[in-house]
Amino acid sequence: MVAPALADTLSWWIPSDTHVEDAPLLHTAVGVRLICGFRSAQSGQVTPLGAPMRVRWYVWVAAFLPAVAGGVSLVLDDTGDFRSSGLMAGVGVTLGVLAVLLGLLRPWRTRSGRSKLGSIAGVGLLGIAALAGIAGGVPELLQARFGWFVSPDAYGPRSVVGVDGGFVAVGNDRDGGVIWFSSDGSSWSRVSAAPLTGLEMRDLVVADDALVAIGAPSGSDQGVVLSSPDGQTWEVAARFGGGGEFGVYPIALALLDRELVVVTDTYGNDTAFFHGPDAETLRLSLPAPEHDDGDFVLSVACTSSSCVAVGGQTDIGVFTESSAGPAIWRSTDGAQWTLTGGGLGTAELSAVAARDEGFVVVGNNSDQGHGVVWTSPDGDEWTQVDGAVFQNAVIDGAVNLDHGLMAFGRDLETSAIVVWSSPDAMQWERTVVDSTAPVGSQIRSIAGRRPLIVAMGIDVASKSTAVWISTDGQVWNRLPADEAAFAGT
Repeated sequence: MVAPALADTLSWWIPSDTHVEDAPLLHTAVGVRLICGFRSAQSGQVTPLGAPMRVRWYVWVAAFLPAVAGGVSLVLDDTGDFRSSGLMAGVGVTLGVLAVLLGLLRPWRTRSGRSKLGSIAGVGLLGIAALAGIAGGVPELLQARFGWFVSPDAYGPRSVVGVDGGFVAVGNDRDGGVIWFSSDGSSWSRVSAAPLTGLEMRDLVVADDALVAIGAPSGSDQGVVLSSPDGQTWEVAARFGGGGEFGVYPIALALLDRELVVVTDTYGNDTAFFHGPDAETLRLSLPAPEHDDGDFVLSVACTSSSCVAVGGQTDIGVFTESSAGPAIWRSTDGAQWTLTGGGLGTAELSAVAARDEGFVVVGNNSDQGHGVVWTSPDGDEWTQVDGAVFQNAVIDGAVNLDHGLMAFGRDLETSAIVVWSSPDAMQWERTVVDSTAPVGSQIRSIAGRRPLIVAMGIDVASKSTAVWISTDGQVWNRLPADEAAFAGT
């Protein structure tokens, strides 16, 4: 009776969009805790409150659940970083294994043949393991189930673009995807779109005759492409995926001439690229993804003749992952991609932007505490830009606007939100956008439609979307909070 109850409980607590295949220690955690509880209760004299065996079983199972929660949380986030909760789950599993071994050892026996040392040590370690699971897993599951412990990356805008007639942005709230429209960049309203329920919106681009967005449906291993002729009426144009061989989690998309290019994660520590002349004909690019090769992708951009995607590579261990350097993929047709290190050292890349003269990649050197920028005419050979203006800052992204190139990030000393603007990708000027934004607030995306520039991001204090506007990229004004448009984001 315990096992079915445990399964039912986990099936309710673990949301359908939690990809447990990314938690290789989950089943180990379940098994270890069940074995530990049984051995400790069977062989030890130390029992919870001297309760009878049946009650002890339920007490042990109650202790196992938080530890299992820690195992479930052992996943990578959308930036490829290893969550601290995953480390806590790993600690819990390790201590659980030790508890099993100590429960099996009987160096000191009582007259009844029971082991005092094994039971006391086993129970103690099991308790520590459960606490590790609590610290690692419960906040993750409460956030996923109820929206508690919301992290800055959970909700808010993901991408904004300028269109004829105004601006369109995509993002997420607690119920799923959200699309916003503004005719002037100042007044925003939600677009009523039924296909967005349970869908996590990821990115948005302007095609020749339509807007195209990508998202990740809850509980599915496929990606979804949505299209709109005007930004206000939307429909699901197509679904794409690994054909049963692997799942996909859409990250970003771009346009290569008239070809759609989509980059995805595969829920298996690798990347997959898709391309096609339209959403209905998206097909897998080469090379095909390989499980657990440690690659992750964050951004893609295309000129009229080639594309560059950026991300990183990781060395995957049992409980930890460490950076193995930046990764740059290059393609001239969207169908065949080549992975290189790009000669960019050990920097952590954030994004890539395309312009007529080539590409600009932005990232950060965490060890030295400053942002870094490179330029390339073809995505093959890269030149680092003088970094004086990027000192004591983190660069989160970059975009090419009619107004010129613009990168955005945060000042590490003052916590101010800042932007850098450049006419040629070589000379950059730094400007403070918001000096009073709470620590952790950030810009997520910037779009331009002359004469206006719109930046959208998050305010961690109000746990809501923040919008800044400018006409020249030098003087910025934050719009008043709009509860009707941005509630829950």
